[in-house]
Amino acid sequence: MKKLQYIYLTVLSVFALACTDNPLEDLEGTDWQKERNIVSVLVEGQIGTAIIERNLDDAKIKIFAKLENIADISKVEIKNIQLAYGASTVNGAGTTLDLTSGTAIISVISGAGQSLDWEVSVSPFKSDLEGSWYVGDVRMYCNMFTWESWGWEKNESIFGYLPELGPEWDNEIIFAVEGADEKGNPFGTYEHTGGNDGLYGNFGDTSKSWDFNERFRKIPKGKGTWLRDFERNVVVITDANKVEHELELEVLTETGEVVLKSELPYLADLFSWTDTDWSFEELAICPIQCGTC
Repeated sequence: MKKLQYIYLTVLSVFALACTDNPLEDLEGTDWQKERNIVSVLVEGQIGTAIIERNLDDAKIKIFAKLENIADISKVEIKNIQLAYGASTVNGAGTTLDLTSGTAIISVISGAGQSLDWEVSVSPFKSDLEGSWYVGDVRMYCNMFTWESWGWEKNESIFGYLPELGPEWDNEIIFAVEGADEKGNPFGTYEHTGGNDGLYGNFGDTSKSWDFNERFRKIPKGKGTWLRDFERNVVVITDANKVEHELELEVLTETGEVVLKSELPYLADLFSWTDTDWSFEELAICPIQCGTC
């Protein structure tokens, strides 16, 4: 051990002596600053994150926007732009782009003086949620004491538990996009109707005095607003009473469906070992609920 330690210390000493001339010599000046990348960009009317792609000198940025929210397509303001270290551009925040033809150029110059033209294109935004949806199912995932040998887990439709939920099947949920916030997150209004029969299902069982409406109805009845948070991948739904519900969003592109998920609190105080109806226990305790539209 002593020999290895001695050799290690010797190597360090030689290295330190060799580097004492000028360890920063190669980093002085800007000749080493070759980066010409655009890290992120946000323009007027933009919704979502810009798609930035580069293959050598072929550099493109695709932006989606709600075009009717852009005051003048020939003067689209750059709200924010982040460049690689040492790079600069005349197209900074506060300047404008002429997107009349659908494309514009942002020129980026590296610290070493090399330039790269980025082609920026804009396309109409179409939200994953925008449009009319029906309720395909409401499901819950249950983990009931799986850490015990007798425990179980299941992913079940709540319709099989609550007989008064049936009218929910034809409900219609309409999402409309109105604009985007300062981060490019789309927002708008929603309306949750009772469908053709005008009725909403009951997340409960009157004969057993069960009421789980507050627990399971995460897309409230009537009208309200919504916000798509891309960074956290959630949809924040706010009802007419300003009550917020955060739902995780999963888009099933192959089937044209979306899944909205909500993690529910574990209500251990409702569990009883002596007076047990396992259907009640699963509805009251299981921590995950998801609805497919």
